[in-house]
This record gives sequence, C-alpha cells and structure tokens, in this order.
Amino acid sequence: MVYLFLAIGALVFVICLNRLDVASQMRVVVAATRQAQGIISSAHLTDEAKEVAIQKAAIAMAVSLALILGRLGLCLLIPATTLWLGAQSGAYSTADALAAAANWVFIIASSAIIITAWLAIR
Repeated sequence: MVYLFLAIGALVFVICLNRLDVASQMRVVVAATRQAQGIISSAHLTDEAKEVAIQKAAIAMAVSLALILGRLGLCLLIPATTLWLGAQSGAYSTADALAAAANWVFIIASSAIIITAWLAIR
C-alpha cells in the first residue's frame, strides 16, 4: 500500500510542476541571466547605465527565485500531504513510508516513472 501512495505522490509532484509552470519560470531566470551578461559586456553603455540595468535584472531574478521556490515548495507539500494522509489513515506507518522511499529500487523506478510522466505531459 505504501508504494501505491508513493507512486501517487510522485505523479502528483510531476503534475504540480507542470500545472504551476516551474520550468518556464526557470527559463525566465536563464533569459535574465543572459541579458545581464550582455549588459555587462556591452561597449555602448556607460558604467552607470550598466549598474542600473544590472540592479533591475537582479531584482527581477530575485522575484523569479522567490516564485520558483514558492512553487517548488507547493509541489513538494502536496505529495507530502498525500503520503501523510495515507499514514494517518492507517494504511502504513511513517517509518514504512520512509523506508520504502529510501529503497534504491524504488528510487530508480520512481525516477523512471517521473521522467516518463514529465515527457508525456509536455
């Protein structure tokens, strides 16, 4: 029963990542980083203009980081709640869930399932 709840939790995690659009938010950070690199290496801007542009980029990246962390936290909280509810229902103990989740066979199998689900959803 514990493996069923762990599998459901893994799939819920992937669905959360997709629905909350975490990947696109990470692309925003990468784009902002590239833009900041372009600003720094620009010969057409003064040092003061570069500093102002870099400060704006830093603020945008900090906001994006906060959004990513918040979304990832939610993506972890929902499956954790699913596992907690399974333990509270008496289907298994928390120790059983931790032991099953730390099993290397489960880690490899769930990773394959998560990757497959992620590719299927995209």
